[in-house]
Amino acid sequence: MRTRTTPRGRAPRRRGEQAAILARQWDKAVRYVATSARQIGDDPTFDRRADAIAAHVRDVQQRADAAAGRWTSGGGPADRRVLDVLSVLALRALKTAVEADIRRVALLAGIGRETARTALLRLAEDGWVSQVAAAEGPRAARWTIDPKNVFHSNPEHARSQADPRPPGAGAAERTQLLATFTTRITDTAHDLFTSTRPALGHFAGNLYARISRTPQLLDELARATGAGAVRLSRTLDRLSYAGIVDETPTGWVRSNRSTTDAAATATGVAGRLTARAARYRIEREVWAWWKAEEAWMHAPRRSDSTRRPGRGQLSLVPGDGTHAYGPHPRGADGRLDFAKARRIVENERAGSAARDTAPPQRGKDHAPTAARTPAVDESASTAERLIAELLDGRLVGIETLHDEDSAIA
Repeated sequence: MRTRTTPRGRAPRRRGEQAAILARQWDKAVRYVATSARQIGDDPTFDRRADAIAAHVRDVQQRADAAAGRWTSGGGPADRRVLDVLSVLALRALKTAVEADIRRVALLAGIGRETARTALLRLAEDGWVSQVAAAEGPRAARWTIDPKNVFHSNPEHARSQADPRPPGAGAAERTQLLATFTTRITDTAHDLFTSTRPALGHFAGNLYARISRTPQLLDELARATGAGAVRLSRTLDRLSYAGIVDETPTGWVRSNRSTTDAAATATGVAGRLTARAARYRIEREVWAWWKAEEAWMHAPRRSDSTRRPGRGQLSLVPGDGTHAYGPHPRGADGRLDFAKARRIVENERAGSAARDTAPPQRGKDHAPTAARTPAVDESASTAERLIAELLDGRLVGIETLHDEDSAIA
């Protein structure tokens, strides 16, 4: 599309010609899809499985909506977010049991990892979910939204007299539910709806996610959220003061005057979830580094500690415990230094960490490492610093290279 064939090779097309070709090909694709039989994928069981998981998630959500008061007080708003997240993961995986570590659930729900952990325990205690398998090694705990194991025992889908659904109906319903609940958890997982003031809190986020562009009366919102009239009015006033909802003569609607991003910036809470995601990413890296060190310590034929690849080095045949950050830092007493490991990960995430010294060189022709490490100018580029620190060399320009070649010749 961007170039055309000429006797001298490929030549770029003009921008207008590129747009015309793209529009013509797009029209051909649309006509093909519109006139061809509907395709539901190469897996003949996909539509049936999509129909089954969509029906189960719909049933879970209907029961949750019927018990709306369960999600209004205490940890209830966080519990409902976690239940919605597990429903989305189940729809994506086409099964009721999914791996869900607390950090992943927390980031999707817009809550803290400890809040996600306690929410899962509360949901399990009340029978909404159950833990199928505990976390083990790099595998997260498995949670199911079918604690009573009724997923494959629904008599409605077992009746032979039932009217058959058209091809693709199950996949279409799954897609529709996935879009609905993904939009809901995306709306709630926002800086403005975190728990610590001056943010508006979890319940305010759940309420905002259920307000649309269509006017809704106070009674409708009360049935959807399970909150009393006093609390609901107070929360709506706070959302209105933030500028993200408006009261009209026909009901409450989302505002066109401001967005949640603008409201979070004005409130001073913008960036909370981004900072939380960065902390969790560092925690995962530190944990993975420790697990790699643990694998090296328990390896039956582990390599010598002085011959392990250092930070930034590559290993042609990685052994047990090989990690991108090198050997885990230890204190003078030989114990693992987790604080130093975290500092290293944080600095490298910011692009400022460097090797303390070059890797030791063995052999009579090599001078001590400290004496051979070249000095690096503070104004040098990242490439120059890496070459100097990792490869024990220096970057030379084209002109300098020619001069040195001439001198050698």
